[in-house]
Amino acid sequence: MAAATAHWDFPRPMETAAILVQAGRQYGLSEALCLRGTGIAAHRLQDPHASVTADQELRLIRNLLGALGNDVPLGLEAGQRYRVTSFGIWGLAVLNARTMREAVEAGVRFARLTSAWTVPRIEDRGDCASMVVSTDGLPDDVSQFLLERDAAILMSIQRSMFPVRIPLQSVQCTFPRPRYHQALDSFFNATVRYEQQENAIAVHQRLGELPVPSHNSGFFRRCAQECERLLEQRQHHEGIAGAVRQAITRQLGKGASLEQVSEELGMAPRTLRRQLANQGLDFQGMLAQTRHTLALRLLETTDYSVEEVAHQLGYRQATNFIRAFRSWQGVTPLKWQRCRK
Repeated sequence: MAAATAHWDFPRPMETAAILVQAGRQYGLSEALCLRGTGIAAHRLQDPHASVTADQELRLIRNLLGALGNDVPLGLEAGQRYRVTSFGIWGLAVLNARTMREAVEAGVRFARLTSAWTVPRIEDRGDCASMVVSTDGLPDDVSQFLLERDAAILMSIQRSMFPVRIPLQSVQCTFPRPRYHQALDSFFNATVRYEQQENAIAVHQRLGELPVPSHNSGFFRRCAQECERLLEQRQHHEGIAGAVRQAITRQLGKGASLEQVSEELGMAPRTLRRQLANQGLDFQGMLAQTRHTLALRLLETTDYSVEEVAHQLGYRQATNFIRAFRSWQGVTPLKWQRCRK
């Protein structure tokens, strides 16, 4: 039952959690409700050096959507709160690119240094350049929110960089039209088309040559080099974390202890613990996170009973699993499963 690391499973700046909490509070939600079960301490929301895991952000988003429903433009609201400076060196690279096209290409190339969940690519089609975005692999219950938020982030950053409003040739997405579609049309200044074959925003190709006002070639090169270094460093760290998650998954039936996982990975428990600590991770937290992710997948996609799911996750007693699940989701696994059917 090995699990591959998802393309979106990488750390994100703590600011992304702070922005989500701000958006929730605008709709009357308390900070405690927004952060429930995420493991994110409220006092760390303003820590510029902290980060959150993908699972923590997912839980936060699900808290908001669970409280507000799907009929409010939450993704649009959250996305507009980001600034190019929200993403550190990535933002500096984008700000110092020569042209809009170079800025977009750098943004796509180094997207894993941001809070992006979707997978973008640039395609030239006739006289238009299109940003085509894939939501493949994203959890179904949050994919529309994530697409709308990422698109709103992109547009907000673009508008902050140029003194003129850049007209869009077309905006389309694969999702059904939401009740708040007029808010989306107003934000994009275009009529969004729904239930299309792909998610894409198109502009005329000649606009790609617009000069970025804050352009600095030398600084752009240095920022791009630092982005490359950070990506390489992150990929190495993610490799270790991913290997641990997969080993935990394979060892769940036997208990998935630190000693068992360390033995499978061919290192001493102390070494593994130290390497995880260097990344701000701890083994017990990763074990709980892996169980949480697999519990949701099994309850949603199989007909296993709660007892069978508990057994698959390595719990000796179902009551221990039920207690853990309630701390993650706020409800029992049976109630959660029934709501998903």
